[in-house]
Amino acid sequence: MLDGDPAARDFTAVWHRRDRPVAALLVGRPRELPGMRRLIQQTLEQHALETTP
Repeated sequence: MLDGDPAARDFTAVWHRRDRPVAALLVGRPRELPGMRRLIQQTLEQHALETTP
């Protein structure tokens, strides 16, 4: 997923695995970092719960 304008150096790129965000690149958007960290962490925690026997 790509949001923003790479030519303007203002964008967010998000990589997904199995329809879940697993990584992100934020360029020119420092305010989005805390929220993106939380989103990815929640995804990892949910995956851990689903795969733990």
